[in-house]
Amino acid sequence: MYLGIDQSLTSTGITIYDGIDFVYKLLKTEKTKGTKCPTIDYTRRLLSLKSQINEVLDEYNITYAAMEGMSYGSRGSTIFDLGGLSHIIRELLISKEIDFIIVPPKTLKKYWTGSGNANKSDMVKVAEDEDYNINILKNYATKKNPDIRPDDNIVDSLALCRFLDDYKSGLLNSYEDIIERSWDM
Repeated sequence: MYLGIDQSLTSTGITIYDGIDFVYKLLKTEKTKGTKCPTIDYTRRLLSLKSQINEVLDEYNITYAAMEGMSYGSRGSTIFDLGGLSHIIRELLISKEIDFIIVPPKTLKKYWTGSGNANKSDMVKVAEDEDYNINILKNYATKKNPDIRPDDNIVDSLALCRFLDDYKSGLLNSYEDIIERSWDM
């Protein structure tokens, strides 16, 4: 059982693949309204996501996982929280003895779309064109003029899951020096 995970404090995308079928999940947390302790609230949200991910790992008996690496070009304080989320997930996978890979963002985009500079819309278009039956949708426009498409967090987790499947099948040997593998620890 393979797991692709697109990390986010608000909407973490999960794709589970058993070699035949895909299962999609979107894990969510919300900010505590009116908090005077935003950094502690972020920690609460990180722990909530860890718990939700742990339930998925147990429910589906995951054997391998893929997650996106950090975007080193990102700015702002959110990068610290995403770094915390990344390491909490890594700790969880290691503690459950689940082997995982870390795929750099540009590598994932190039694998999925053919361009390392692809945007969210490009990533979603590939999933739509391939018809992966993603049942978790998002409105990318307005209520008046909706643009309902597959959720980009799910699409990223699907791309990670497909990357992992191709990598484990020996189809992506050229990526050996680009990705990180937990089994190299």
